[in-house]
Amino acid sequence: MGNNDRDGGGGQGRQAFQQLDPDLVRAGREMKGTYRPWAPPTAGIVLAQEPPEELLRNLSNMNGLWHDLANSIPNLYRSGYTPASVEEETGISGTEQNTMYTASQVYLTLKGPELTDAERAWFDPLWGSGVLYELRMLNANERRKAGKYLAQMGVSDVLEARKVARALKDAVSRLKDMQRLGFAPSTGGLNEVSMGDAIAYSSYRIAQQERAYTNEHTIALRNALAAVESPAARDVITKEMVPPSAEELARERRMPNELQVTRLEADELGTRACMPVPLVGDVAMLRGITSLMGAPKVDLLDTLGTGYGLFRVPRDNGADFSYVPLPRWMSLDRAALPVALSIPYELMPGTERHARESKEKLLLLVDAIQPGTATEGPEDLAQWYLVNAGEGGMGVVGEWSIKALEDVAPSETVCAIVISAVRPASDDML
Repeated sequence: MGNNDRDGGGGQGRQAFQQLDPDLVRAGREMKGTYRPWAPPTAGIVLAQEPPEELLRNLSNMNGLWHDLANSIPNLYRSGYTPASVEEETGISGTEQNTMYTASQVYLTLKGPELTDAERAWFDPLWGSGVLYELRMLNANERRKAGKYLAQMGVSDVLEARKVARALKDAVSRLKDMQRLGFAPSTGGLNEVSMGDAIAYSSYRIAQQERAYTNEHTIALRNALAAVESPAARDVITKEMVPPSAEELARERRMPNELQVTRLEADELGTRACMPVPLVGDVAMLRGITSLMGAPKVDLLDTLGTGYGLFRVPRDNGADFSYVPLPRWMSLDRAALPVALSIPYELMPGTERHARESKEKLLLLVDAIQPGTATEGPEDLAQWYLVNAGEGGMGVVGEWSIKALEDVAPSETVCAIVISAVRPASDDML
């Protein structure tokens, strides 16, 4: 909402708000969970010098910049007005009042050396309240970063501003993944991530969730390519857009099947077919290739099938470990040294093609092997392996990754064959 020179005249409040982008109006109607019922403002608000009638007249005629006029709203509430009575006098609905005032608080955080006066002035027109409203969930530093980008790119569309805000919020929670893929520098924090690369990463993630080379996949990659800034990230996107060669297709056919996550059933946890597996801890805390081979081998004694699930652990180091009871699956039974590790979901191979929102810890079941004993026979190529990058190396989580055998680099060491990944039984199954 600008002044008369900027917006072409005053007019009534309702007419002025009708000039808003239709997306803003629609978003305002949909934000039922955001708008809070009227309550008297706290005593910390400084009353305006003008009488309420003057404040209402300025709001009704839009006499000034919207972010200045928005300060009138809490003062009117403190004077005894409600959102409904303000709407009756000015034509500005309660939802629009909330949008206007919230956006004005966002505008205040843009005042600093990061933005020039000309960049801040980009948000002076009426649509600026809708654009800045989309930045409300960001902190002050993130708002300035996003606001500068919006002003420099000339963004006046609410939906585009929403995409920018979401991309920046995603970058905060997925910074490590951005660094791994090349969308962010390997060192440093969010300040070193460019807005263009953050937006490109957001579109890239959308593309990974689509079937390869479909229209949706291609459009998302093109959007990523249009926003990307760093050469490393551009190479990642460009490579994804190129259809695979015959050699790559043949390699794809040789790759192991997707590693599935199995949720345990409550009736699988009984003692009749229970197998205790040593838990060596969180994979992020493991150091070195000997950490798996040091786990004890549990001897199952119930060879007569009595149903009691008898077992024996070695005396020398068995008492130093915790054990997790698991069904006596054939794959576990055949393992020479079955071991369980606690892993985050992001360690699973191929998860860039799926949602990574799950914060649930998984148990990775592996068969620990002596380093260097994995071969390249057909059976070995059809399996996943737990691989260590070595001291100072960088895996997906700490030093560790899960890879197919032909993807293992010469500097990496194969430490175990992956058996399965499991989740505990859900509460409603117990």
